[in-house]
This record gives sequence, structure tokens and C-alpha cells, in this order.
Amino acid sequence: FFWNIYREPLHEHCCKLVPILVQTIGLQPPPKSQCVAYTDFMSLQVKLTSMIAFAIKFIPDVMRPYQESIAKSVVTILQNIPSEASFRKDFFFSLRYYYLNLPESRSMYVCYLDQFLDEKTMIGSGRPTTELRWMAWSCVIDFIH
Repeated sequence: FFWNIYREPLHEHCCKLVPILVQTIGLQPPPKSQCVAYTDFMSLQVKLTSMIAFAIKFIPDVMRPYQESIAKSVVTILQNIPSEASFRKDFFFSLRYYYLNLPESRSMYVCYLDQFLDEKTMIGSGRPTTELRWMAWSCVIDFIH
């Protein structure tokens, strides 16, 4: 709704914000030994990937120069994400509906197909993540299809 009304000012501000967002999702998380900081940082990155996914849909011209670094960061986040199901569920939603299925960004993920087919990468380890097995594999199937 706001995008339609304030398209020009939002576009201008997004152009300034996008490089910061892309740089932030590309940062390495703190050591896993700092459990709270690690979890908070990964939560931030998952939320930012959702925001970037929204931007890819509405301002693809601004996002185009960053697609390769976004793709690399998305795969790295998927590999680093903690085993807590809430993180993975939010991330899979963005991954499935925005990153892997939009024609603008789909081609950037072809080179990462091996990582998407790796069960440890997609599902993680631990009991909470087994509940999301169906969601992970449906992302992969939609991407391949």
C-alpha cells in the first residue's frame, strides 16, 4: 500500500539502504561459543534477508547489481543458521517465495544447487529441525521444477 502511494521517496531511500543491507547479510557471525550474540546476529540476518527479498520483488533494478553477493550470503546464512526451528522457518519462507522463484534472482542460485541438495545444509541438525524437513525439500523441489 505505502509502496504505491510513496513510490518515488521510498525508491530514493531504498537506493541508499540496499548497500548497507547487502553488506550486513554478508558479515560473518560471531563465534558459536558466544551463544546469545550468535543467535541474535543470525536472527538479524534472517530478518534482513526477508527485507531484501521484499526489495528484490519491488525494486529489481536497484537490486540487480547485488544479486551475486546476495546469493552467496543467503547460502552462507543457510549453512550457519542455528538449529532453532523458528529461524529456519522464517528463512525458508523468504527463500522459497522470493529468492528461488523470482526470475530476476533464480539463475544466481543454480551454482549453489549442491548445497541445496545437502541435507545437513538444508535441514541442519537437532530435533527441532526435523519438523521443517518438508519445508526444506519443497523449496528445493520448487527451485528445480
